[in-house]
Amino acid sequence: MEQVWDLLTKHWQLPIPKLLISVTGGAQRFELNNRLKAVFKRGLINAAVTTGSTNSHLF
Repeated sequence: MEQVWDLLTKHWQLPIPKLLISVTGGAQRFELNNRLKAVFKRGLINAAVTTGSTNSHLF
């Protein structure tokens, strides 16, 4: 995680975000249908918006 933080803040010189969400997967291939992908993405965006942050980064 430290390497990701250094990449964001030092290498890319992005401002420190108010929210950082790390989503990791399991050892198996995990597939979501398009509807569930959209719901998940919308949920992440809503979480970022509720922080009042204008500098949240979603990758």
